[in-house]
Amino acid sequence: MRDGLLHVAGTVPSSAECYRFHFEATGRWCDSPGPDRHHDPEAAATDHVLTVIREIAGSHALPDALTVEKRVNAHLGMPTPVPGMPVSLSWASVQLWGTSDDVASAAESLQRVHEHHLKEEQHRREIELSESFRDALRKDPSLALAHLALRNPQGLSAEAVDRIDQLIVKIASCDPGTSWVATAKLLQELIRGMKADTTAHLLEELASLAARFGQPKAADSLRSHRRQVEPEQKDRD
Repeated sequence: MRDGLLHVAGTVPSSAECYRFHFEATGRWCDSPGPDRHHDPEAAATDHVLTVIREIAGSHALPDALTVEKRVNAHLGMPTPVPGMPVSLSWASVQLWGTSDDVASAAESLQRVHEHHLKEEQHRREIELSESFRDALRKDPSLALAHLALRNPQGLSAEAVDRIDQLIVKIASCDPGTSWVATAKLLQELIRGMKADTTAHLLEELASLAARFGQPKAADSLRSHRRQVEPEQKDRD
């Protein structure tokens, strides 16, 4: 049986290949006698050490040098057969580090990546909130007015309310399922300039249509509005 020492130093890529770990490794190897004895057992043991260092270092960032060093030494600290070779690594010890400039630069890069991810997550949440609010407005456009009153009561001016009315119509035009909103606004504008008797007649016509299409409650409600309008006309007469 032959045995001997190994020594190797160099650099390996971190998880960001532009930043590299520096390392120095020492160890001891041995081989097995026989017809398949390796011609250069030290090279086989050294290659195994380099493979372990690369695999572990490649999944860590440069500021994790101490973690990488401990993980590498945990894998190489006991006798280990070199895969596919008639050679064993008796032990190896590795020192691993990054230069101070590289570590500082890598830490800044990680911070920028983290901040970018935070901004992306915040943007995603804002989009989801906007979509939820849009869907809620489609179901009940009056929520826009309630939202303004809660978040910015001092901004609840006549101009703001008018803009919300325009927003409601725009929302309705983008969603065929809520086209009734635009229709209701149109009827509101139509009735606003009518005389009371004309309004009462229109409401009766709408009530008749509602009853014809199987909406008796809506018909009753419309006729109730008509009865409220008729006294106004009588008072004026």
